[in-house]
Amino acid sequence: MSTSYPLEELYGTLMTYELTNAEIKEKTRRSKEEMKEPPKRQIALKSTNDEGSSNTNMSDEELDDLVLLIKKWRRFRNNRRFQKKDDKGEEKIKKIICYDCEQTRS
Repeated sequence: MSTSYPLEELYGTLMTYELTNAEIKEKTRRSKEEMKEPPKRQIALKSTNDEGSSNTNMSDEELDDLVLLIKKWRRFRNNRRFQKKDDKGEEKIKKIICYDCEQTRS
């Protein structure tokens, strides 16, 4: 016994099925995600201002001078002329050792 349905009725039934199926899948996906994620905790930190801080007592000009001094010190420290020397008076050169062939390279 074959029954024939009008095309609009079949189309409507298919649309209803797809919508309800999509809603069910979305609900199950959300519930799985909620079960996996632990509850999020929010932490608020309290801030305080210390009156004895050295940066607050400095003027802008003094702070600029300090920044300039630090930059010059870093350049001085990184200069190759002032690197540590061996007992023989030669500069230490970092050697790269190949662990496969045990050869050194400078």
